[in-house]
Amino acid sequence: MKLMCCPLKKTSHYNCFKRELFIMKTINNRHPYIVKIHDYHEKIWKKYYIVKLILEYCEGGNLFEYIKINGSCTHSEARIIIIKLTKTIQYINSLKIMHRDIKPENILLRTKNNVKSVVLSDFGLAKITASNQSVVKSRSVCGSDFYLAPEIIKKKEYGIKIDIWSLGVLIFFIITGKVPFTGKNANELYNNILKANIPELLSKEKSLNIQPGLKNLLENILVHDPDKRFTCSDILNHRWIRGTLTSCEFKIFNSVSYIKKFRLEKMRSTIDENNKENEIKDKSFEKGKEKEKDSLANMKKRYTFFFKKNYKLTLSHFYSFI
Repeated sequence: MKLMCCPLKKTSHYNCFKRELFIMKTINNRHPYIVKIHDYHEKIWKKYYIVKLILEYCEGGNLFEYIKINGSCTHSEARIIIIKLTKTIQYINSLKIMHRDIKPENILLRTKNNVKSVVLSDFGLAKITASNQSVVKSRSVCGSDFYLAPEIIKKKEYGIKIDIWSLGVLIFFIITGKVPFTGKNANELYNNILKANIPELLSKEKSLNIQPGLKNLLENILVHDPDKRFTCSDILNHRWIRGTLTSCEFKIFNSVSYIKKFRLEKMRSTIDENNKENEIKDKSFEKGKEKEKDSLANMKKRYTFFFKKNYKLTLSHFYSFI
């Protein structure tokens, strides 16, 4: 349940609550990866506007808590999360809605201990455009500091690409367990976001355990120029998302875990080869023994035949039997 309350005098808060309620009613039960609203109640009580949203229960908590407790996601888990969230953003953008607050705290898990069961929630900062306007645009500064797009920090007019930037930061977080941009205060953080060299940032992080395809995807999402930044369709058609990487690219990791795994596989293959060789040797040795037994048996038969006939055998006769 989500409870919202504000004085009627504060028109900005009132409009914000009304907008969130309208958006939730618009998208309710229309997409599988958006949190469902079962019921809602709104009323005015003693100069206060009160809204009560009855949302679906997501027993897994939020994605931020899951990462902090269980650690970063695997690449297969990250791929599924990215696909689901990208499709969700693509859907709300098609309805001329910007979420403006994509972050792990607003990603809920429907089922416990299942990081793949993600749903998008909290449309409190979302922006919806009137039907007569073709593109969603805004200038208001809002969102969470670590996930703010550069165009918001520069206080420029921005559009739906801000959600793509926030998604890129979220991808970095679920893979590494930390955000790519930090600072002692807000100003330092904003400067680090604006001046960040993304390819250099990704290459310096040895603990990222990022595949080449995933690194390339992040380089195209975390682009300062929104016009050059990937769209939702670009993300969904990317080779890493579609799983079309070559076997050679999969092996070019910068992680110690991959090297250990590779060495173990090599040791196992050499052990298997040695075992096969030993088996072949054992089989050939057994065959040799059987041949020797057969030859001795035949020799005994010949000897008994000659002894019964009382033939005199010389050494040359003995060698001729062998």
